Amino acid sequence: MSKKWALMALALMTAVAVLFSGCIDIEWPPRYKCLYHDVTPDGSGGVFVSWEDENVAYAQRIDSEGNLRWGEGLVLNTTRLWCPLHVIRDGSGGAIVVWGEAERGVCAQRINSEGEFLWGQGGKPVSGVGCVCDMVPDGYGGVIIASGGKMQRIDHEGKVMWSKEGITICTTLTPGSDNKPRILADGSGGAIVVWPDNRAASGQYDIYAQRISPEGEILWPEGGIPVCAPQHAQTTPQIVSDGSDGAIVAWLGPRFDYPQACVQRLSPDGKLLWEKEGIQLGALPITAPSPSVAITPDNAGGAIVVWYRQAQRVNSEGELQWAEPMNLSIDMRSITDDGSGGAIVAGRPPKEYGPSPRAQRINPDGEPMWGEGGVQLFTGRQADFPEFVYSVVSDSSGGAILVTETGKYVCYRDTLYAQRIDSQGKVLWGDEGVQVYPE
Repeated sequence: MSKKWALMALALMTAVAVLFSGCIDIEWPPRYKCLYHDVTPDGSGGVFVSWEDENVAYAQRIDSEGNLRWGEGLVLNTTRLWCPLHVIRDGSGGAIVVWGEAERGVCAQRINSEGEFLWGQGGKPVSGVGCVCDMVPDGYGGVIIASGGKMQRIDHEGKVMWSKEGITICTTLTPGSDNKPRILADGSGGAIVVWPDNRAASGQYDIYAQRISPEGEILWPEGGIPVCAPQHAQTTPQIVSDGSDGAIVAWLGPRFDYPQACVQRLSPDGKLLWEKEGIQLGALPITAPSPSVAITPDNAGGAIVVWYRQAQRVNSEGELQWAEPMNLSIDMRSITDDGSGGAIVAGRPPKEYGPSPRAQRINPDGEPMWGEGGVQLFTGRQADFPEFVYSVVSDSSGGAILVTETGKYVCYRDTLYAQRIDSQGKVLWGDEGVQVYPE
């Protein structure tokens, strides 16, 4: 062996010996982890938050001043968790949380504003559905749940209202499927649901929609209606109300080998009201890290749609309202309406703005209201965001509340923070926000 290789081998053996002798204390990155949080407004300027950690399901209320109202968080489950939680407000100052347990199946709990369980310890079982993908209020103190190809409604007392086997919206989906449906309450106790469907067995999904009555009856053709034709390679559908008992659906579809943000309006009886291929808004660049689309109603029969760093408004007739898509300067992750025909978008900033999440408010004319690059939400926690996911909801006063989960390592998120921002772009809960979990 040459002298060079001998010295390299000696250096390697020395490094290994030092490492395992305990002379150097190395902090190895832990395994993958996330909290799978969900958030919904409480109707009083605060939010309800649900999350899980180490197979324990939690819920918390944050009031308008940023105070944690339910101590260190309420523990909901009684056996090991099976799938993540979802939370929605009950319309009476409280919330309904739904989750899945390995031994008990899907369970639901109603909690009043003071943090008291209304459906007993451990909640009530919910039959007919698997892992919950989405849920909405039914307008009468209960909720409507979607899970794969099944749906179920529970009333304000936690009683199952539809068949104990659930309502089948499509036989090509199964409870717990990755083809996650999204629901819109129709205002009368029923719902409109959209989902990506692989019934063509081509490996590429199509977007379908179905409407269910308050009694659980299928109202549109069996198996649903195609939202876009021609079809194939359509993903990530999102749905909002058009203000006239119908819906506006946004999704990503292919065009010239690039994901294209598209939108379509559905009438209450399931007719396509815009171009049969949908309205094409703009393409995502090939460099987009996580292709997605989000939508919020503009309160005038149309909607604002956001994809990656761009946004566009479409009116009730399917006409684009801004000459060019608006450049947000942040990578969109979540959106909510501002109550005045505009939107508030939260996202990851470009590198020049630092790692902390930022938010931007868009007015109905497509103009940024919080300056170029938006507003930084956690100026006192710059080092706490190597990676994060977050949700933003309206505070009912023209501002928004953002809840984010992050951690010390990439792909390891074990902490929840929250921040409120007013209509002028001022953060209200301090430079560091509120640490929700662990307290």
